Amino acid sequence: MVNSRVFIIVLVLFVAGFIYVLSNPTTPTTPPPIAPITPVPTRKRPSGFFIDLPLLIALRIWPTAIPTPTEIPQPTPTTVPPTETPSPNTPTPTEPTGDTPTPPPAGGCSAMDSGLPNSKERYPGGSTALPATTKEICAFSGTQYYSLPYRNKNCQATQSGIDKAYERMKTYYPSYWQASKLKDDWQTVQQYSIKYGFNPLYVIALWIEESAAGGATSAQKLGCLYRLNKDDSYTFLPPSSTICEQMECLFGLRSVNPANYALWACQYRWGASKWVNNHCLEVTNFTKGVEYWYNYMAENLPGNCQIKFYSNPDPRC
Repeated sequence: MVNSRVFIIVLVLFVAGFIYVLSNPTTPTTPPPIAPITPVPTRKRPSGFFIDLPLLIALRIWPTAIPTPTEIPQPTPTTVPPTETPSPNTPTPTEPTGDTPTPPPAGGCSAMDSGLPNSKERYPGGSTALPATTKEICAFSGTQYYSLPYRNKNCQATQSGIDKAYERMKTYYPSYWQASKLKDDWQTVQQYSIKYGFNPLYVIALWIEESAAGGATSAQKLGCLYRLNKDDSYTFLPPSSTICEQMECLFGLRSVNPANYALWACQYRWGASKWVNNHCLEVTNFTKGVEYWYNYMAENLPGNCQIKFYSNPDPRC
């Protein structure tokens, strides 16, 4: 009887312990479930004309958005400083008395009396024939191209033609005419142009076109920047170079072939690389001014001194 009671007590204790162990485990029998990862929603571009306000706010506040490139500013071309009123350094050219030409400056261009001092003539003598030209040599009208007998030394300027051009410069070049040396030095330019086989009226027209005949003091007087020396090297001529030095520069160029006006004009403006297969790859607009002043000064020119015009120029004229 006692043994039965003991057995029952032990059995009860065993069952109670087993139940306790099951209800209070020391380690989990299975790992806890992993919380599902919520995917990050992707931003969709709103359709139609609805504005994505959060995106606009982000672009405004945070500098992470790529900015729109700004337009690259173009430099403003420099111009010759105007000289509206004469100063002690740039006196107003004096008016000639009657028909007496203004005498050349003291000394003139005597360094060129016995030949070009630093350069040499590539085409001495000149020519009275009308030279070849091309469609890229623009006339002042823009609707024609032309040829000019630029190596005909018989085409001379007159005092009245110079006076007429000087008066026209007052409105054509209002910033530069007062410093112009047209009335002071035109005879010198004519004298040495004739000596070296160049059309003096053409050289004077080029002088006016390029620098208002010396009035634009920040420009080379004839627009000739590099003198070709006797040894075929080059020397840069600054704007301060004299009209005599500028004439030597022009007279000694390789491009002043009496048979081809377009060759000179193209290379004078663009350089030798633009003259290909006997025509210019670019149009030459400075020739508009040369033609304008040549005809404006011209008086009673013989036929072989006159400009010849042609229709159908390069459309870029």
